Amino acid sequence: MESSISDSLPQERRTVPRAVLEHALFLTIAVALVGVPIVAHLASPAAAIALCAAGSVVAAVYVRAAIPALLIVAFQFQNLFVSLVSPWLADTPAFNAARGYNFIITASVWLWIIGGYCLAPARGAGSSTPCSGRACSRSG
Repeated sequence: MESSISDSLPQERRTVPRAVLEHALFLTIAVALVGVPIVAHLASPAAAIALCAAGSVVAAVYVRAAIPALLIVAFQFQNLFVSLVSPWLADTPAFNAARGYNFIITASVWLWIIGGYCLAPARGAGSSTPCSGRACSRSG
């Protein structure tokens, strides 16, 4: 019986590289963050807004390092998702409302990040919070 060269090589366990898994996870999060609120808009615009804001905050909490890339994906591909559901949108105002979810994503993420920064305990001497100085107060 003949044996091939590949039979004599050690059998390696074939696994998916970590980078591929990270990219797949990122794409899944990005599609969910952008696409789910637009599809939910068909059922209830109010629920879609709440879902969009909640998803954005969850992303800001758990995948903060990916937020800039997630926002770029939202800006680049939101119109693709809107165009996919446009046959089911009733009229032009519904179409325009469905196009506004990237603003909600952006506003929710940055409000959460800036709010967390301003409410964080002091990291240095002399101030109670990072935003307690003259730059963040309205009186002055």
